[in-house]
Amino acid sequence: MNRQQIEACIPHRPPMLLVDEVLEKSAERIVCRHRFGHDEFFFQGHYPDYPLVPGVILCEACMQAGAILLSEFAGDGIPVATRMNDVRFRHMVHPGDEVLLEVD
Repeated sequence: MNRQQIEACIPHRPPMLLVDEVLEKSAERIVCRHRFGHDEFFFQGHYPDYPLVPGVILCEACMQAGAILLSEFAGDGIPVATRMNDVRFRHMVHPGDEVLLEVD
């Protein structure tokens, strides 16, 4: 799924669109990819000498992936994910890093 197809599923747009590509999608699972650029707005103030992607931004990226997964069931409504369970951050994410977002 490319960016145009992603934007047809969810209302998010840059700079808050945090899904670049859908790699895998089934009825119960989605895997997406996003690369964090060096010029992301939050790097200016989130550890400026050692920039990190804030955990809340990583959670938002996963929620967007989940909203894409749910979008086929939303009808005319906007898909909204309401909770996250068992969230785990395995590594710190820095400018230029790519993340895989796996949502079940």
